[in-house]
Amino acid sequence: MITIQTKLIFKSKEDKQTVADLMRRWSSCMRFAYNRLLGTI
Repeated sequence: MITIQTKLIFKSKEDKQTVADLMRRWSSCMRFAYNRLLGTI
């Protein structure tokens, strides 16, 4: 996995909320997949 640090600038609060929701869902999916992987080994 490659990590990039950046600062996001949003034109509206809705855009910021949309990206925050997407990041929250992605993080949840990664945790779920990792925990499933650990459970099956």
